[in-house]
Amino acid sequence: MAYESMPALFEQIDELLAEPASPEPAELARLERTLTDGYAHALSLEAEQLRLQRRMTELAGELRDGNR
Repeated sequence: MAYESMPALFEQIDELLAEPASPEPAELARLERTLTDGYAHALSLEAEQLRLQRRMTELAGELRDGNR
């Protein structure tokens, strides 16, 4: 999920929170889809964090090697 889609995800969450709970299959499916979208975004952020950490470690190593 791209960063640009975050407002849409927040809007979906706000809508779900504003509505009364419903056992209707369509509403449950909508809730599950929104949860899945949120989890996907969290995993995407985690992957990006790991990528950036690896890159920073790589760059720090290059600086260290260049100072020898």
